[in-house]
This record gives sequence, C-alpha cells and structure tokens, in this order.
Amino acid sequence: MTKYCESRDQVNEPAFNYVALVCMGLVHCQSKPKEKAEALFNILQEVDSEGNTATQISAQDKDWKPVMDTLFNLVSINAIEASQCNSYEQDDQVDLQENFDSVSGWEEAGDGETTVIDGIFSVCSRVGYEVFIEQAISQTRWVFNANTLRKRIWKEAGV
Repeated sequence: MTKYCESRDQVNEPAFNYVALVCMGLVHCQSKPKEKAEALFNILQEVDSEGNTATQISAQDKDWKPVMDTLFNLVSINAIEASQCNSYEQDDQVDLQENFDSVSGWEEAGDGETTVIDGIFSVCSRVGYEVFIEQAISQTRWVFNANTLRKRIWKEAGV
C-alpha cells in the first residue's frame, strides 16, 4: 500500500505524499478519534511561517476536495488495485470516483446520509477548531474507518 503514498518531488525524485500518508493513518491506525480529528484538521489547514495553524476552517476551504479525494481513493480505488480484485469493472471504479463529492459534501448526497461537510459544519460556513474536532468525532466518525467509509462510497455509487 505504500506505493499509494508516493509522489514525485520537484526534480522528479520519488517522495512520500504527506497528505496520502496521513490519510492512510486516519483510516488504518488505532488512534483515538480525537487524535484522528486533529490530524484531519491539521492537513486541511496550512501552517503559517511561524508554525501556527488556523483556529477556524471554512466549509469551502480549498483543501477539502483534494484531501477527501485522496482519502476516498485510498479506501476504494487503491484498495481494489492493491487487492488485485477482478470483480470490479473499470466503469465501477469510475462510478466510485464520480461519487466522492457526494460523500464528502461538495455535492448533495443522493442517499440521504450525512456527508463529511454537513456533519462537521451543519448550517455554518465556518467553524472553530474545537467545534470541528467535536463534530468530526460525534457526527462523522465513520470517515476514520476504512470499511465504513468504503461502504458509504459504494452505496452512494450504487456499486
């Protein structure tokens, strides 16, 4: 699975993709939910030049989509590839990817389930760090479990 955490640096040398590595830990490590929620917040929020992270996050933050796409790819498409499972057609994998936005909350989910963004932000456009952590633990804990997250993606995609 480590090949799914690789990327290329600016001189095209192999390097680890930090976001993918953290996402792998979010769904596979046995950390406490609070630690996982903190790690998610930290990869979504950039550290300033003094080493400080933001105290709030927006539901429209520029990093939501790429981070969720990385996380969802790891538990679905990459898991299929790693298992060498032949029971999924290429069209099924496309369907899975096309439904990442519905599960994350960038698009409205068709299954009536709470999305990641809805669970954390509810009707707010921005929440503070403490609210983010509390909501991630209480409303979207499923995102920290590879099997549960995979089932949500499969269900939304109808696969």
